[in-house]
Amino acid sequence: MDKQLKDIKARYESVYDKETSNRIKEGVFNQLEEKSTHTFSINKKISYLASAAIIVIGLFLGSGLVSPTMAKVLSQIPPTLIKYTKV
Repeated sequence: MDKQLKDIKARYESVYDKETSNRIKEGVFNQLEEKSTHTFSINKKISYLASAAIIVIGLFLGSGLVSPTMAKVLSQIPPTLIKYTKV
């Protein structure tokens, strides 16, 4: 395995000079950084959206316990909807 890696490294160094190899390395590292940052921001947005939706649904259903008027409104919602949106 070590011999293969040394052969590959020697072949790489014979084809590319230092400047070209540095540009390739920088390009790879930049793409890895951009990809990880982009994925993190999408995951962050999705988690914020999901938590906000859970809070809104919880407040909506919880308001039925406090206000009799809201309890009447919530009683008109079909039970299947409430069954799937329980927090």
